[in-house]
Amino acid sequence: FLNGEQWIAKHFKLRINEVFQHDHFKQKFGNNDATERRRNIYSKLYLKYKNSIINKNFELPTVCNELFESSFAKIHNRTLYTYPHKIYPLNGCCIPGLCNLFVGCNGELKTCEKTRGASDIGSLTDGIDTEAVWNLMEDYSKKSISSCKNCWAIGLCSICFVKSYLEGKFSSEHKKTACKAERAQLLRTLKEFCSITEKTPDAFTHLETNNDA
Repeated sequence: FLNGEQWIAKHFKLRINEVFQHDHFKQKFGNNDATERRRNIYSKLYLKYKNSIINKNFELPTVCNELFESSFAKIHNRTLYTYPHKIYPLNGCCIPGLCNLFVGCNGELKTCEKTRGASDIGSLTDGIDTEAVWNLMEDYSKKSISSCKNCWAIGLCSICFVKSYLEGKFSSEHKKTACKAERAQLLRTLKEFCSITEKTPDAFTHLETNNDA
């Protein structure tokens, strides 16, 4: 559909985001069958993607490329340091109110449409509360640093407020579960990155960002 429709410009950038299946969704609909079906489909699509990258054949459908390229691009374009770095950003957190903004049913402002647990950062009536934004970032930083400073994945981590807050409060257990899944995913991607580049060293050069732009 995306490649064939004439009214969709070829230079349009496609972005794919997964829908979070919260507890109330799982209780009502279940997710075991859906998860298994998705895993099988992903495996087949990834095998096609991997073979195309190794053989430098970039004619796959846009959706197939977008499903996997962002993970490899993050690794390929990562910043390399000669010595251990002393300062890291707040994982994958945005600056609330600057990158995304979501308006709730009662006019409250939230960091994004996925955040259901973090505190509000203002209202339609009063605008963005900069102090609330600072407090949210400060709270996340102080309560994450003890685990993040010793984590091997800190330089590639994409975890944000969404996976760290429940019912308006920072949840260490909630974030710990997300951290475990994040490290497992990064480890798989790193292994695949090495496997592909061993066969085709320049397989991901087309993903390089232009730092002079």
